[in-house]
Amino acid sequence: MKLLNFISKIFQIAASTILALMMMITVSDVIMRYFFNKPILGTTELTENMMVIIVFFALAWCALKGDHLKVDILMTHTPKRFQSLIDSITHLIGLIISILMIWRTIIEGAALKELNITSSLLHVPVYPFYYIAAAGGILFCISIAAILINTINTAVKR
Repeated sequence: MKLLNFISKIFQIAASTILALMMMITVSDVIMRYFFNKPILGTTELTENMMVIIVFFALAWCALKGDHLKVDILMTHTPKRFQSLIDSITHLIGLIISILMIWRTIIEGAALKELNITSSLLHVPVYPFYYIAAAGGILFCISIAAILINTINTAVKR
């Protein structure tokens, strides 16, 4: 679990760094557009690609910290063992859906690579961002699996 926390923290730092870069590019673009009527070419494409990195690289860290949204209005009034059971089921469903999404993302990335699809303005290849999303998704799945095991252990112990 320590290695998983370490790797997810590295991914989170990368996501935070990209977020800071995206902010600087966006602010620079606004300044250039407003004061000099010369926007930075391809800012929208860069921002879109950076968002992929930000979102998928931060998923595992957010999951391990328990910072994902969780509505527990009714669950707080149930026994802890029942809560662990429901958490196990929801983590299992989330894991299955995430695995399917990663599988499709890898297939789509391979197809885009084969077709040599690039962005329209900057002509940046699109497929690496699909693989980046898959890498972040794989780390997220490993995190969810670890959380699932801990949740099942909690449910069984009680």
